Amino acid sequence: MDTLQPAIWQPNGDLLIPARTAQVLQRLLHQLQDDIAQLHGQTMLRSGEMETPGETAQRQDYVDKLSASAGQASPVVSGRHMPQTQHASDNSELLERLQTLSALLKGS
Repeated sequence: MDTLQPAIWQPNGDLLIPARTAQVLQRLLHQLQDDIAQLHGQTMLRSGEMETPGETAQRQDYVDKLSASAGQASPVVSGRHMPQTQHASDNSELLERLQTLSALLKGS
């Protein structure tokens, strides 16, 4: 990528962006929007977290009751990772912010 001039803050607070830099910003922003839009709605896996002490205690209680009903000594349970879960990605809010940025760059 060419060496681009950075934006310049004016004493009155205005930001001057050189034309070539603005063009590159527009192109990169458009590419970013496209990349994020492609991810929207895709199934994502979220790693399971470690169960809480309360969840482990509930499992131990269940094992104790089940073992008692079968006349067996109950084993001791230990904390474990919860299973992975799936969810659809939702990038709506991020895409709206990118569209706002894009509209601001096109304002000239």
